[in-house]
Amino acid sequence: MTELTANDQRCISTLFRTNPAAAAALEFDLSRIDQEIEMQVTRKGEILTFISNLTDQEAINALGGMRSSFAQSLYRFRGRLSANQLAWAHYLSRVR
Repeated sequence: MTELTANDQRCISTLFRTNPAAAAALEFDLSRIDQEIEMQVTRKGEILTFISNLTDQEAINALGGMRSSFAQSLYRFRGRLSANQLAWAHYLSRVR
């Protein structure tokens, strides 16, 4: 995990007092920075396992520049992607 500054820790502490769920989500997201994540997608009945070192936001942003209708569809619904759809975003982003 990336080292948090004293100010970062103070901000998270304050957030825990006002919105514990948001603070927990933020800590989870921060813990994933600089990590490789094993993911799976199913393509034509075959399970594909791969490693992604992108953040979710990086994977989603990469979709915006892709021409395929599937990538564009995922990009249009970027705020409401399921875990499986998010895995596809990572998969597509790594193979472009």
